[in-house]
Amino acid sequence: MVFRSGGAVKSALTRGILAKDEYGHIERGKSPLGLPNGFEILIYAPVGTDGNEYDLLRLRDHKSYREFRTLTGGVFHTTSGPGPDEVDFQPKKIAAQLYTFTIPNDIEKGEYGILPPGSANQRGFADTGKIFTFSIIE
Repeated sequence: MVFRSGGAVKSALTRGILAKDEYGHIERGKSPLGLPNGFEILIYAPVGTDGNEYDLLRLRDHKSYREFRTLTGGVFHTTSGPGPDEVDFQPKKIAAQLYTFTIPNDIEKGEYGILPPGSANQRGFADTGKIFTFSIIE
């Protein structure tokens, strides 16, 4: 996954009044992992990390890649936090560092990802991060 900026034109045309958006960009059009609605997912979190720090995201499909918005450019500033691609979920702690949640039965068919904490704001080589992706097939 690579983070990319969008909205450079709107930012330039408004002389920086409207800030740029930032997107998580994932190569490949589909996840190889297909799951049905109602499937239970386990999250093994690193020490000091809570399951509620993870984000469940609906990925926007494109021909050869998927993406989600991490930052939204506004007037003079950029804001982070829950965006239009974030899906509400409530992981439950079942053991030390282990959390579970069930994919809702009414979730839409499509591409999804679980974004670990810090991935959207962490910068490394080539602005890469981790995301765990899957498709809802029913």
